[in-house]
Amino acid sequence: MDDESRIEKLIRLLVSPLVTEPKKIEVSCQQKDGVFECCLRLAAADVGRVIGRQGKVISALRIIVNSLKLSHHQLVRLDIQGDKKLS
Repeated sequence: MDDESRIEKLIRLLVSPLVTEPKKIEVSCQQKDGVFECCLRLAAADVGRVIGRQGKVISALRIIVNSLKLSHHQLVRLDIQGDKKLS
């Protein structure tokens, strides 16, 4: 399994229990300049659940994702987008 699919699978695994509509989770990762940029798209109502109070949940998710042993010791940048079309 390549790094990109491992990251996407881990993000889905961690985020699914937090949201009310897990079927609407979309994760896409691209490698740019030695960094994996991952975009997590959720229903607009679930964005606050994933961010958490004072950003504690998203901070924890970022720490876990960056702890993965990747092939070239790359960092992972995780961004969240609430998609009004998915709501």
